[in-house]
Amino acid sequence: MAHIGRKQVERWRELAARTPDPLCDQSRTSLPNVDSILIESRSDGLNFRARCSRGRHHDLAINAALAMTLFHQILQAGLDGGWLDEDYDLIVRD
Repeated sequence: MAHIGRKQVERWRELAARTPDPLCDQSRTSLPNVDSILIESRSDGLNFRARCSRGRHHDLAINAALAMTLFHQILQAGLDGGWLDEDYDLIVRD
């Protein structure tokens, strides 16, 4: 069981509110595609290791508050993008 304090969560939320600038169109086209991802749980968040099509690995660690934000944003993006249905299942078209 994690022992995450209220002050720590408040700090994480303050940091999360300072979002980076949006990607420009040129940046979007040059992003590496992630082929697979490993997610490991830690007591205060998640570790990610992504393997990209260019053969590189990218590692990230995110705190629990940011993990929850990411979770909700992925689900909303899937619904908005039309690749998740209302039950959050992947929509597959033939």
